[in-house]
Amino acid sequence: MTLESLFELILIDANKVNSPHYLERAIRLSHSGSIIIDDNTVHGGSVIDSGTHDPNVIGFKKLFR
Repeated sequence: MTLESLFELILIDANKVNSPHYLERAIRLSHSGSIIIDDNTVHGGSVIDSGTHDPNVIGFKKLFR
């Protein structure tokens, strides 16, 4: 299956480690004015923990960069 259309709204709710890759794909499938939502972005506040080794949090931090 391939996706070739542009979307108005994209929800990313999947493997958090790969969130940066999903965001890249979502950007290619969107247009100016589209909304992209990433579920669990705050991740219980752990995204601001600079010493975490949680792969999910590391994936989120890459997403934000």
